[in-house]
This record gives sequence, C-alpha cells and structure tokens, in this order.
Amino acid sequence: MPSTEFGAFDTPNYATLYVPASAINDYKKKYPWSQFGTIKEIEGTSVQSVKESVPVLISANNGLISVKGELDGEPVAVYTAEGKLMGSGTISGGLATVSTSLGVGAVAVVKIGQKAVKVVMR
Repeated sequence: MPSTEFGAFDTPNYATLYVPASAINDYKKKYPWSQFGTIKEIEGTSVQSVKESVPVLISANNGLISVKGELDGEPVAVYTAEGKLMGSGTISGGLATVSTSLGVGAVAVVKIGQKAVKVVMR
C-alpha cells in the first residue's frame, strides 16, 4: 500500500479514491486513505503498458514552430488563438517543424496528437 506524509490531502472527504479491489479494506482502515469520502475499486485488471515520459520541447521563432521529443508519426497542427489552422506536419526522426505566417508576440496553439499547448511567437 502506498504511503504519504501527514497532511498531504486538504479535504479528501469530498474526493473519491480508486484502488485495486484486493486492497479496498486495507485503504478503508489506514490513515490518510480512510479519510476519503468514497473508496472504489479500479475497473479493469491491470495496467497494460505505460509510455515512458519524455519531455516535449516546443520552440516558436520567426514563424517556425519546432516540436521535439514526440513519437514518429504523431501529427502536429498549429492554430491561431482564434482557431485558424496556420500549418501542420508530422513528427519524423523525433522532430517536426511547421512554417507559419505568425509574427512576434502572436499566440499559437500547437496540437500534438491529442495534446494542445499555447506558445507565444518570438
């Protein structure tokens, strides 16, 4: 069972804690887990696989958006803050570069797969 330091949760009595079915009773008996308002079973049997976390680096200079650190084949799209598509590409060799007409100070929304990040052009 995981442990945590005292006071790690401000108001867990309003929260739901999801735990393995085999450990529900243990969590209900041990502080601070017992302070959660609801303790439920995690649905499913196990974690299938976990993608290793790699930092994604985005640079936005002179109208070019560069995305580094994502998996090859991942789509990249660049939009204005208003939602107008300014350019797109695909990660290849761990990198994608998208050319736009966005000027210095413009806000761009960079969509990488299902993630989106706001950046300011330099």
